[in-house]
Order: sequence, then C-alpha cells, then structure tokens
Amino acid sequence: MLAAALVSLFSPNDPVTFIPNPDIPLKVINTLSAVLAFICIFKPHWILLQYFVLGLQTISTTWTGVETLGAFLFAFLVQYMFCNSFFKSKPQLKFFILFLSYSLVSIGVYPQGLERLVVHYGIIIFFCGSNIFIYKEIETKAFDFYAFPKPRDGIKLPEKGETIVLENYNLTERQIKYTKDIVWNNLSYMEIVKRDSVSISTVKNEMSAVFKEFGVKNKFDLTLMLGQFKLNRE
Repeated sequence: MLAAALVSLFSPNDPVTFIPNPDIPLKVINTLSAVLAFICIFKPHWILLQYFVLGLQTISTTWTGVETLGAFLFAFLVQYMFCNSFFKSKPQLKFFILFLSYSLVSIGVYPQGLERLVVHYGIIIFFCGSNIFIYKEIETKAFDFYAFPKPRDGIKLPEKGETIVLENYNLTERQIKYTKDIVWNNLSYMEIVKRDSVSISTVKNEMSAVFKEFGVKNKFDLTLMLGQFKLNRE
C-alpha cells in the first residue's frame, strides 16, 4: 500500500473511470491507505481498521482500471475475515451481503468496456465459489490435518465428534466458562478481561489450570484438542 501511494504521488495516472479527475482522488486514497496500514503494524488488534483499508483499496482498484487486482483484494478480504472468525455466526447471510456489495461496486468497471465487466464478474464468481468450497472442506476435514495433543494420563476424552462435558473434569465454574469462551466462542483473553472486568493475570492463571488439567501447553493446543468435540453449552 505504501508502494501504491508513492507510485500514485509521483507518476501520472489517468485511468478510464466514471470518477471525475481521478488522479487526485487516487493520490488521497492511496496515501490514506498507506498511513492506515502503517498504523495497523503497531495496532494489529484493530481488525476493523484493517478491513477498512482492504475494502478501500478493493473499491479503488476496481474503479480505476485494475479490477483484477480489486477482485484479488476482495477474495483476500473474505479469507482474512474468515481467519478472524467473522463468519462464525450467520455465515451465509454475511457472505451474501459481501458478495452483493462487491457486485454493486463492480458496476464501476463498465466504463472499461462491457467485455471487461463480464470477465470481471466471472472472476468474482470464481473467487466466491472457490472460497465457499474451501470453507466447506475446512469445516469437514480441518482436524484431519493436525496431530492432536495427547491428554495427560488419567484424562478420558470422548470419541471424535461426540459431546464433551467439561463439568466432568476437575475444573471450576469460572474455568469452564473461560474454556467455552476460548474454544467455542473464539474469544481472546483481552475480550474476556473487558467483559468480566478482571485482570489479565486472573484469566491467564485460570487457563493455566485448565491447560494442566488436560495436559496441554497453551491455548492453541487446548483449542486443537477440544475443537474435535462438540462442546456442551448448557
């Protein structure tokens, strides 16, 4: 994005677009994106800002003659949202809204010619279809790619795909709650801290006890171990 800003600032740019005098808006958008991307380096937890930058660049490139790059950025944005559990609830609705939104944005490709617009829509459909296919494959086969951590001696786990009842283990009520938050609801330690108004050390100490109970070293191993089961949410 920094490179895009420098190229925009020091190179002439006169794309075919419906935007009047596009050279100035491009300089502003690319410079703003570069500044925001630089901020994201130091604020990696500002996920919404990262979405905004990617979305801004997706629209900008789509409307200014590099619509193929715009389609790639859109596909990356969707995949990045997936990695951040954006689609954990109501995935079909959220994906449809994103697809519809970008489809409307893509009408801006028309000044480049009808043929390029048709090709662009074909690329969008391909990217969206491949994302859906990959999502479905991950949903059903993700755990086949991992070597699961072994539980400590004396801990009996259910069969893969069955329900695990955390109350059957040597865990306090708070530890069970935090475990469900982290494994099932994909919350971070800081999100738990803010919600429950507790210190980060409290959350870490409680989770350390959970790790010890199941014989794992960290949050990732715990999620990997318990993620193969259905969690009892009662």
